[in-house]
Amino acid sequence: MDLELHDLVTTEERSRLTIVMTDNTTLSSVKPIIMEFDRTPTRFLIRLFSGSLEASVIPPNNIEFLTPNGELQIRGTLFDIKYIEGNPCPGFPNCLRYTDIGVYKGIVEVRNPTSLKPVSVRVTAGYETTIPCELPPAQPGPLGMSNITAPGYH
Repeated sequence: MDLELHDLVTTEERSRLTIVMTDNTTLSSVKPIIMEFDRTPTRFLIRLFSGSLEASVIPPNNIEFLTPNGELQIRGTLFDIKYIEGNPCPGFPNCLRYTDIGVYKGIVEVRNPTSLKPVSVRVTAGYETTIPCELPPAQPGPLGMSNITAPGYH
């Protein structure tokens, strides 16, 4: 089906979603999500309100991904983005809402527009970062390392 601007896309438990855009950019999710598509005169916006997406963005492309506490500027890449609310953030136990980004190919520039220090962090292939609450993004670390500090890791 075709999606229009401002369409709200939601999925349920045990569902899978794949969206292929006209330039072959692909968005996939196997967990419940809530997201919306929008456009400004200079860029295409994808707002992720809840859940996680894997995105394969075809360059050159002017797509920006937004979560309630994160902005991602994409430079043609393959990456995961997750917005989590209600669970403690690994490494920041008092933070109960955060955005995780893992980059598999290309570069993603990440910042937190709600932070008092709106610094950007560049995340390259093989690295990940977290944007905790209203703090700036954490320095990128190798993919999978955040799991070691996650609650319940054995």
